[in-house]
Amino acid sequence: MPNLFTILKTSLIAFLIYLILTKNIMSRILDLPNLLFNNSSIDNKSRNFDPNYKSRLKIALDAGGYPGGIANDGNTCFMNSIFQSLASSTLFIDFLIKNSSNSPFSNEILSLLNSINSLNQNKSQTFTTKKLLKLMKDSPNKHLFLGYNQEDAQEFYQNLMKQVEKEFKDQKKIEKSNDYIELPENALQGIESIGELGNVYVPVNHIDPADSINANKFKPFTLLTPVDGIQCDRIGCIECGEMGGIRYSITSGLALNLPSNYVTRKEFSLHDLIDEFCKQETIENVECNRCSLITMREAILEKIENLNNSASASPLLVSKFNEKLKLINETLALRSIPDKIYNNLHTKNLVQKSTKVKQSLLSRPPPLLCIHINRSVFDPNTYMVRKNNAKINFPLLFDASPYIADDNNINLDPREPLRASNNQLPIYYSLKSVVSHFGTHNYGHYIAYRKHNGFWWHISDETVTLSSENEVLNSQGTFMLFYEFDPNPIEENIDQPPLSSTSSNDEVLANIQANL
Repeated sequence: MPNLFTILKTSLIAFLIYLILTKNIMSRILDLPNLLFNNSSIDNKSRNFDPNYKSRLKIALDAGGYPGGIANDGNTCFMNSIFQSLASSTLFIDFLIKNSSNSPFSNEILSLLNSINSLNQNKSQTFTTKKLLKLMKDSPNKHLFLGYNQEDAQEFYQNLMKQVEKEFKDQKKIEKSNDYIELPENALQGIESIGELGNVYVPVNHIDPADSINANKFKPFTLLTPVDGIQCDRIGCIECGEMGGIRYSITSGLALNLPSNYVTRKEFSLHDLIDEFCKQETIENVECNRCSLITMREAILEKIENLNNSASASPLLVSKFNEKLKLINETLALRSIPDKIYNNLHTKNLVQKSTKVKQSLLSRPPPLLCIHINRSVFDPNTYMVRKNNAKINFPLLFDASPYIADDNNINLDPREPLRASNNQLPIYYSLKSVVSHFGTHNYGHYIAYRKHNGFWWHISDETVTLSSENEVLNSQGTFMLFYEFDPNPIEENIDQPPLSSTSSNDEVLANIQANL
């Protein structure tokens, strides 16, 4: 008869075998999104019909070879696609090289990006994120059997950059400044030197038009990483022009929604989505400080006139109304009426509702512009959130200037467009990577298209295959786009159709060499 020790030993061995088998089974189950939603098989079929694929691959291998892949450690495709995208940005890597020496987390990111960018001439190598994720404070939850919780790639990107910025702040001992100061010598303003980071100075008279004491001073906004830019928002009354100030804020990219007419449209351009983001939004039936005081002034003037025409009017009462009228006129003479002053003057039964407009633009775009396409839509028929699969058409070279209103090109009057002039030189951004999502709203698979050594690659976790401009521009499921500021864009990329995958070898080689 076996003793207790033997029973426990046998049970433990059986349990360990169960764990191993279960993990193996679960890993296969977790790989289903790759099999169901990965478009590699489709891409491979299309490459079989490309007579130039082998020639293009040979040119790519001679120029340095494959980029590395990243292992899928259980639902980690959403992370892997972001790391591949960041690896495509020279500005982001240069930032890490300069600032990661005393920052363990940033240094580990740099190590991973350098690894997947290393020369792998004839075969792609596979790297892992395990060490990096151990250093990430807000890393996705990992279960013993199920791997990582599948998350939104955009959410992971935000958490990643949040920790990079915190580490950078702690290292440099950077503290947020709310002070208004004189403009320093050689200070960055507006769209000067977009590739540079540091403090960018915004006029106080834009932020608070009512602040006459600090009207000639400036407020610094600190751009810490290449994904940081400045967004400006203006809300004002279209009846009287009252505007409480431009709201400037640090942004780490653009979050774009698909327009409401998604039911009838199967595709949109990137410009459609940004136009929707930047258009004036009307807000009805809102209390306006200036309109309310104008209404109150008219009521007081009428009251004073009636009192003056009355033989029994009290001189003291007339005097009080005149004092109130004087205060209102002085307040209406201000460029903007602060809430504190307004609350001390207005009468609740004389509040004037009006129509306001809100508009948002970039004041200073980031060096590395991350654009997120929000594909979640509410289905009124099922009362559920679903994924909008509309195709997004985007360019290789993106001119951001129509969506920028720096502090030298801004209207404070809300009855005018936020952007004062359209006569601005182009500000070009080159496409570096695309994150695509295949599947449903709740589940699916992320892949990345990225530029590496002048060539486009299709990367699905460990699987790396040569792609093309034509394939990238016609890809489905666009979820995130990464554009890098390009002060010297290649002329033939400006408003030109994508390179066909059936171009001659000479044309392919000439285009590739131009991009190296």
